[in-house]
Amino acid sequence: MHNIAHEWPVDMKSTFDLVHQRLTLPGAVPTSLSQVIRQLFGLLKPGGWIQLVEAEQEGPDSGPVFQEFLDLVRGLFTVTGAGWHYARVMRGWLEEAGAVDVEECVVDMAFGAKNSSKELAEMSARCTAKAMNGLVGHAKSKLPL
Repeated sequence: MHNIAHEWPVDMKSTFDLVHQRLTLPGAVPTSLSQVIRQLFGLLKPGGWIQLVEAEQEGPDSGPVFQEFLDLVRGLFTVTGAGWHYARVMRGWLEEAGAVDVEECVVDMAFGAKNSSKELAEMSARCTAKAMNGLVGHAKSKLPL
């Protein structure tokens, strides 16, 4: 286990063919997110791949309850210093770190009742509810009460 906000051990640098990170960057504050990406990129062997999966904190077709959830997330990420628009600038951070042939894939998803698939609607509602526990814990650890 390792805190993504901290420098990686020297013996881990340039040792991985693939580095995958998912929905983690805002938890790195107060370390700058661009620095975290540079540190992750530094773990790769020459020719290795990095895969970052982050949310844009937008869901225009997801209904009023999910919009309230996104308002909470955007507010938390803004107050803690991560900002909520970081997914839009990750490409630039990767290129600054030395990445080449950078590709982006943006996937729009409808959460909750707005999803036309009943199964996906239920799964996304459960996932969002579980995320709340982590977000509340993150808020408590970062914000003065």
